[in-house]
Amino acid sequence: MKKVGMVLMVVGLIVLFGYGGYKFLKYKEASTEYEKIQKEYVKKEGEKFPIDVQGLLDTNSEFVAWISIDGVISYPVVKGGDNSHYLYYTYEGLRNNSGAIFMNSENNIEFSDINTVIYGHNMLDNSMFEPIKKYASVEQYQTQPLIKIYTKDKRELTYEVVSFQETYSTSECYRLPVNDTEHEQLLNEIKTKKAYETSRKSLSKEDKILTLSTCKWGNIRYVLQGVLVAEKQYQE
Repeated sequence: MKKVGMVLMVVGLIVLFGYGGYKFLKYKEASTEYEKIQKEYVKKEGEKFPIDVQGLLDTNSEFVAWISIDGVISYPVVKGGDNSHYLYYTYEGLRNNSGAIFMNSENNIEFSDINTVIYGHNMLDNSMFEPIKKYASVEQYQTQPLIKIYTKDKRELTYEVVSFQETYSTSECYRLPVNDTEHEQLLNEIKTKKAYETSRKSLSKEDKILTLSTCKWGNIRYVLQGVLVAEKQYQE
């Protein structure tokens, strides 16, 4: 019996380490893909638009924007036909649990909605939207208070962080308002649930909100929200 128990323990360890190794390889696969995309399609900022839009569209026709928090996050954003496909497929279409950074399928790709929601995984290798949880610290907000979006029609949108919170997947912060009541509910959620005060003391119904979401565990989410403060149109 002791021998049988020993064999079962050894087999269990082999399976455990094998699965761990497999996960590591899949993380590495996705990380390598996104590093390659960043090198190929992100240009130095200057007079020209810093993103190679055509190259990104040639790789994936569902490309809608590039998201950047300087030194923290830099990824292409896609929009699929639903909110599940890109949980499991990378930008280049590989089956991988790192997935892609993707816009809510109900949002307008022009970033013209009252609330534009973008999702990404919280990966153990610190990739994708893992850095969002660092905004639980006010020091992180003070260091990196701006979110940049580069759209496929060559606009640079700058959002100022106004809220970080841990919340549920059913939270009002995900609402895409269709009337004044729902709009007020969204603004109230941001005002009352944020973890700390930011330099933005008030919000109005004219503000455009950007909501970034990633998992903590179960149905608990880390949510970082910003308000549009600047827009620049680049020429060809």
